[in-house]
Amino acid sequence: MASKGHTAKRKGALLGRFDRKLDARRCLRIPSEWFALMGEPKSVVVLPDPSEKCLDLIPEAAYTAEVKRLRRRAAKDAASRKELGRLECGAVHLEVRGGRAISIPAALLKFAAIRDRVSLVGSIRYAKVWNPKQLPPSGDMTEAEIERYLADGEK
Repeated sequence: MASKGHTAKRKGALLGRFDRKLDARRCLRIPSEWFALMGEPKSVVVLPDPSEKCLDLIPEAAYTAEVKRLRRRAAKDAASRKELGRLECGAVHLEVRGGRAISIPAALLKFAAIRDRVSLVGSIRYAKVWNPKQLPPSGDMTEAEIERYLADGEK
Protein backbone atom coordinates (compact mmCIF):
# COMPACT_ATOMS: atom_id res chain seq x y z
CA MET A 1 0.00 0.00 0.00
CA ALA A 2 1.31 3.45 -0.84
CA SER A 3 2.18 5.61 2.11
CA LYS A 4 2.60 9.31 2.26
CA GLY A 5 4.48 10.73 5.17
CA HIS A 6 7.44 12.49 6.60
CA THR A 7 8.81 13.07 10.04
CA ALA A 8 10.38 16.09 11.69
CA LYS A 9 14.00 16.27 12.74
CA ARG A 10 12.94 16.79 16.38
CA LYS A 11 12.43 13.68 18.51
CA GLY A 12 8.79 12.89 19.01
CA ALA A 13 7.32 15.23 16.36
CA LEU A 14 4.73 13.26 14.40
CA LEU A 15 4.19 14.93 11.05
CA GLY A 16 2.77 14.05 7.68
CA ARG A 17 0.17 11.55 6.59
CA PHE A 18 0.09 7.79 6.23
CA ASP A 19 -2.74 5.87 4.59
CA ARG A 20 -3.32 2.38 5.95
CA LYS A 21 -5.71 -0.50 5.55
CA LEU A 22 -7.10 -2.26 8.63
CA ASP A 23 -6.47 -5.99 8.61
CA ALA A 24 -9.20 -8.64 8.86
CA ARG A 25 -9.26 -8.27 12.67
CA ARG A 26 -9.57 -4.47 12.36
CA CYS A 27 -5.99 -3.95 13.55
CA LEU A 28 -4.00 -0.89 12.56
CA ARG A 29 -0.22 -0.91 12.14
CA ILE A 30 1.49 2.26 13.39
CA PRO A 31 3.98 3.53 10.77
CA SER A 32 7.51 2.49 11.71
CA GLU A 33 8.78 6.08 11.43
CA TRP A 34 6.24 7.30 13.98
CA PHE A 35 6.61 4.24 16.19
CA ALA A 36 10.32 5.02 16.57
CA LEU A 37 9.58 8.71 17.29
CA MET A 38 7.05 7.65 19.94
CA GLY A 39 9.82 5.72 21.70
CA GLU A 40 8.49 2.29 20.64
CA PRO A 41 5.74 2.25 23.28
CA LYS A 42 4.26 -0.95 24.67
CA SER A 43 0.86 0.76 24.73
CA VAL A 44 -0.92 3.79 23.28
CA VAL A 45 -4.08 5.66 24.16
CA VAL A 46 -6.91 6.22 21.69
CA LEU A 47 -9.89 8.49 22.32
CA PRO A 48 -12.50 10.44 20.36
CA ASP A 49 -11.31 13.87 19.27
CA PRO A 50 -13.40 16.58 21.00
CA SER A 51 -13.84 18.80 17.96
CA GLU A 52 -13.49 16.60 14.87
CA LYS A 53 -14.96 13.29 13.72
CA CYS A 54 -11.68 11.41 14.18
CA LEU A 55 -9.66 9.64 16.87
CA ASP A 56 -6.62 10.87 18.75
CA LEU A 57 -3.78 8.34 19.07
CA ILE A 58 -1.38 9.33 21.85
CA PRO A 59 1.78 7.55 23.02
CA GLU A 60 1.23 6.27 26.59
CA ALA A 61 4.10 8.35 28.03
CA ALA A 62 2.77 11.56 26.45
CA TYR A 63 -0.73 10.78 27.73
CA THR A 64 0.54 10.18 31.27
CA ALA A 65 2.56 13.41 31.24
CA GLU A 66 -0.45 15.41 30.02
CA VAL A 67 -2.76 13.91 32.66
CA LYS A 68 -0.24 14.78 35.40
CA ARG A 69 0.09 18.33 34.08
CA LEU A 70 -3.69 18.79 33.98
CA ARG A 71 -4.15 17.36 37.48
CA ARG A 72 -1.76 19.98 38.86
CA ARG A 73 -3.75 22.75 37.20
CA ALA A 74 -7.29 21.38 37.59
CA ALA A 75 -7.95 22.84 41.06
CA LYS A 76 -7.57 26.39 39.74
CA ASP A 77 -8.51 26.10 36.09
CA ALA A 78 -11.90 25.04 34.69
CA ALA A 79 -10.52 24.39 31.20
CA SER A 80 -7.91 22.02 32.64
CA ARG A 81 -10.61 20.18 34.61
CA LYS A 82 -12.69 19.77 31.46
CA GLU A 83 -9.75 18.47 29.39
CA LEU A 84 -8.71 16.15 32.22
CA GLY A 85 -12.22 14.70 32.31
CA ARG A 86 -12.15 14.12 28.56
CA LEU A 87 -8.77 12.41 28.72
CA GLU A 88 -9.60 10.20 31.69
CA CYS A 89 -13.14 9.24 30.71
CA GLY A 90 -12.76 8.75 26.97
CA ALA A 91 -9.35 7.11 26.87
CA VAL A 92 -8.87 3.51 25.82
CA HIS A 93 -5.42 2.08 26.59
CA LEU A 94 -4.32 -0.32 23.87
CA GLU A 95 -1.46 -2.78 23.91
CA VAL A 96 0.89 -2.50 20.95
CA ARG A 97 1.31 -6.01 19.64
CA GLY A 98 4.13 -7.42 17.54
CA GLY A 99 4.55 -5.54 14.31
CA ARG A 100 3.31 -2.21 15.77
CA ALA A 101 -0.34 -3.34 15.62
CA ILE A 102 -3.19 -2.00 17.74
CA SER A 103 -6.78 -3.19 17.79
CA ILE A 104 -9.11 -0.19 18.03
CA PRO A 105 -12.48 -1.02 19.68
CA ALA A 106 -15.53 -1.08 17.42
CA ALA A 107 -17.23 1.79 19.28
CA LEU A 108 -14.31 4.11 18.53
CA LEU A 109 -14.17 3.03 14.88
CA LYS A 110 -17.91 3.74 14.65
CA PHE A 111 -17.46 7.21 16.20
CA ALA A 112 -14.98 8.13 13.45
CA ALA A 113 -16.95 6.28 10.71
CA ILE A 114 -13.90 4.11 10.01
CA ARG A 115 -14.46 0.85 8.17
CA ASP A 116 -11.45 -0.64 6.43
CA ARG A 117 -9.08 2.23 5.63
CA VAL A 118 -7.60 5.03 7.71
CA SER A 119 -5.51 8.12 7.21
CA LEU A 120 -3.09 8.83 10.05
CA VAL A 121 -2.27 12.53 10.25
CA GLY A 122 0.51 13.79 12.48
CA SER A 123 -0.31 16.54 14.95
CA ILE A 124 3.20 17.06 16.39
CA ARG A 125 2.80 15.19 19.70
CA TYR A 126 0.06 12.75 18.72
CA ALA A 127 -1.70 11.45 15.61
CA LYS A 128 -5.24 11.79 14.36
CA VAL A 129 -6.90 8.71 12.88
CA TRP A 130 -9.39 9.60 10.13
CA ASN A 131 -11.75 7.94 7.73
CA PRO A 132 -9.95 9.04 4.52
CA LYS A 133 -13.26 10.20 3.00
CA GLN A 134 -13.80 12.62 5.90
CA LEU A 135 -10.28 14.01 6.04
CA PRO A 136 -10.33 17.84 5.85
CA PRO A 137 -8.02 19.70 3.46
CA SER A 138 -4.40 19.89 4.57
CA GLY A 139 -3.15 22.88 6.51
CA ASP A 140 0.55 22.11 6.28
CA MET A 141 2.86 24.01 8.61
CA THR A 142 6.21 25.35 7.53
CA GLU A 143 9.38 23.98 9.17
CA ALA A 144 9.79 27.31 11.05
CA GLU A 145 6.20 27.12 12.37
CA ILE A 146 6.81 23.56 13.56
CA GLU A 147 10.01 24.56 15.37
CA ARG A 148 8.22 27.50 17.08
CA TYR A 149 5.33 25.25 18.13
CA LEU A 150 7.68 22.63 19.58
CA ALA A 151 9.75 25.27 21.39
CA ASP A 152 6.61 26.79 22.95
CA GLY A 153 5.56 23.35 24.22
CA GLU A 154 8.90 22.84 25.97
CA LYS A 155 8.50 25.96 28.12
